[in-house]
Amino acid sequence: MNAKKKPRREIFECTHCGADVTVGSPVCRECGSDASTGWLSSDDVDYTSVEIPDGVPEAAVGNGSLRRVWIAIVAIVVALALLALAVLR
Repeated sequence: MNAKKKPRREIFECTHCGADVTVGSPVCRECGSDASTGWLSSDDVDYTSVEIPDGVPEAAVGNGSLRRVWIAIVAIVVALALLALAVLR
């Protein structure tokens, strides 16, 4: 039997959540941090945030609720189309 051993993958600890991350991974599987945000120490991150002025409604900031509505609408339309096809056959 010729069993090949898998090469041991190099890993490092995500500095944001502490999970093991494979070297070369685009993001941390646990928290979603990446090289430009979470893998660098807080001293090394040159992050400039967007300041949202006081009084701006939360809906205008983009919390993703509109996207969820569109996904639900598209899912309903697709389900109705499939149901119509099933009935017509």
